[in-house]
Amino acid sequence: MSVRTQAAAARARFMAEFEQRVAAGELMPGTQLPSERELTEQYGVARNTLRRALDMLESHGKIVRIAGKGAFVSDPDPVELERARVDTLLGRLAMTTSPADVLDAQLVVEPQAARIAVAKATDSELRALESLSLGNERATNIAEYEHWDSKLHRAIVAASHNALLVTLYDVIDGLRHDAIWGGLKVSGRTLQHRRVYQMQHRDIVQALRDRDGERAAQHMQGHIQTVRTVLLGDPV
Repeated sequence: MSVRTQAAAARARFMAEFEQRVAAGELMPGTQLPSERELTEQYGVARNTLRRALDMLESHGKIVRIAGKGAFVSDPDPVELERARVDTLLGRLAMTTSPADVLDAQLVVEPQAARIAVAKATDSELRALESLSLGNERATNIAEYEHWDSKLHRAIVAASHNALLVTLYDVIDGLRHDAIWGGLKVSGRTLQHRRVYQMQHRDIVQALRDRDGERAAQHMQGHIQTVRTVLLGDPV
């Protein structure tokens, strides 16, 4: 495990434990956190890792820092509490899952979602999928490609009108933003690879527009298997 990955895992552990203690009522709103030195000793993390975790907690509204006084637990609203639960779940999963696990989960969720979307999607949703696919094809760099790729895949799952499948997709997609994926995404997103994926996207969208559930599921499964092989050299 690289130093960067170890730091990300340590940061996730710290944030997950913080959220657990807040949820359990051990850290109430207004509670002052120990000093940075005490926290690094208590959690066994490097100071830079701790500061990054505190920065993230502050940006998410979980803590408030007051100059000269320290950091205090915030009083989150219900939306923030729900977001915290999701962040905590992602933090736990990031420590225990591999890219292979994530891709296996995609193979379970997304082909079935595509099959259901054939029956449930509205005509306007199907037209929107075509626009997203075109946006993906017009991407000029990896960041743009990732943006449109994520939007297209999520829109296909959302077109199933199944809230549980959408939630599962969001968890899976959240894990794909973990640090360990950085190098994999670069190596697996060459122009040649992107062209293959974009052709597969077109096939998926066309099957959905044709209202052919079996073909949509098969194309989605083939697409994810291709991505897995490119990223991991490990065909299913």
